Amino acid sequence: MNGDSITDVRGFLANLPGMVYRCRNDAYWTMLFVSEAVERLTGYRAEELLGNRTVAYADLVFPDDVALVNEKVRGGLEKGGHFNLEYRIRRADGEIRWVWEQGNALPNRNGDISLLEGYITDITKRKTAELRLSQMQRQSAVILQSVTEGIHGIDREGRLMFVNAAASRMLGYASEEMLGKQSHALVHHHRKNGALYPITECPVFKTLRDGRVRRVDEDYFFRKDGSAFAVEYVVSPTVDFSGTVTGAVVSFSDITQRLGLEEQLLQAQRMDALGQLTGGIAHDFNNLLTVILGNAELLEENLADDDDKKPLAGMVVKAAQRGADLTQALLAFARKQPLEPKVIDINELLGQIKPFLQRALGEQILVDLNCDDTLYRIHVDPVQLESALLNLAINARDAMNGSGRLLIRTENHWLSVSEAQELEVSKGAYVEISVSDSGRGIEPELLERVFEPFFTTKERGKGTGLGLAMVYGFVRQSGGQVRIRSIVNKGTTVRLFLPALIGLGRAVS
Repeated sequence: MNGDSITDVRGFLANLPGMVYRCRNDAYWTMLFVSEAVERLTGYRAEELLGNRTVAYADLVFPDDVALVNEKVRGGLEKGGHFNLEYRIRRADGEIRWVWEQGNALPNRNGDISLLEGYITDITKRKTAELRLSQMQRQSAVILQSVTEGIHGIDREGRLMFVNAAASRMLGYASEEMLGKQSHALVHHHRKNGALYPITECPVFKTLRDGRVRRVDEDYFFRKDGSAFAVEYVVSPTVDFSGTVTGAVVSFSDITQRLGLEEQLLQAQRMDALGQLTGGIAHDFNNLLTVILGNAELLEENLADDDDKKPLAGMVVKAAQRGADLTQALLAFARKQPLEPKVIDINELLGQIKPFLQRALGEQILVDLNCDDTLYRIHVDPVQLESALLNLAINARDAMNGSGRLLIRTENHWLSVSEAQELEVSKGAYVEISVSDSGRGIEPELLERVFEPFFTTKERGKGTGLGLAMVYGFVRQSGGQVRIRSIVNKGTTVRLFLPALIGLGRAVS
């Protein structure tokens, strides 16, 4: 090799970002040759490393990485004489740097590996960036797993690539059961009414095709057990550097509770509007009835000796009185009737009216009482309470077609803040009176309307639709609440919650 060639090689080695080396295959990696990049890489001059004059290269390896380096080099030499690895070194100034090394064995004439040669370069910037990216990925994963919204990561074909904890919890699957499965086939396969949901109509599928963000305010996903629940969700596309859609992210929330609260609010608003309307009508009608009833009674007295006309006047009086009873029911629903509350023992009241209820219901209906001996007293109008219980009993008789079992149960309740909010009453002590029958039940779609005035599930001409309205109005006016549950062909239970008295006063809210 002439002088120019040597100069060219030295120039090439000097311009390399890393260090070229040749060393003995010993415990010290005793350097026999290092390129000019050695000082830039290690902080030591070449003459300090060559022959281990100041420091051996093996001593620069970060202590925690020594075992790894020895294992990688030894393994590479045994398998083919080549090795590459990443590890840390401590420079002369004490700074820790990451390096990448690629080396080869140089066997002697006997085939023994006495020398090594290779290339070592600084990769600290890359490793720092990788570490930072890894930390960001871990932080992102923690955030995604912590949010209460369900998150699905979906590939271009609609397969689930990521599922966070909230999604697994809402859908009832373990994440490993979902990964790799088609999202639509797994959780979005049907509509609420049971009809199949074509994938081509699915907003997620459409976003995967056109890359548009879509927001769905109300839809239904299906759990592992087959049950459906209401959701709102947003589908956002994921794209690569060229703008090509590579998948989508679906974030969804269970809105079952919110829809229930909205329906309760709408129902309360409807009931309030009906209450205002019926209250106003009842007051005006009551004024007219007062005039009619007063004059009819005078007319009946004046016709006391007229056998032909007196019965007609009596019919007018009875009709006016019936109208007055109806207006009281309307006023009860509107919560505007005057009440005369008294402190009463419900168990004692039920014991007194049980024979009357039995006679009213007939011998084919068994009336049972199940009363709590420790029951609190309540402060209500006893006449209105009796009327409410009679209304419930008559409704039960009709639902049972005159044959069955009526159970009236009493018990104490202490409502927590959340329970009271659900019932729309103040927290504290309440007495529950439940009236259960074994009748035909009420269809679910009709339950929310049973307390509306003039609404009835009975046949035409067999009910005014004011009985339950009166019960509702009386209980609400007394500071309580009414709840009803029913199963078709199994029966109905109406539960009255009335504020209780503890000791000498009303239970403190």
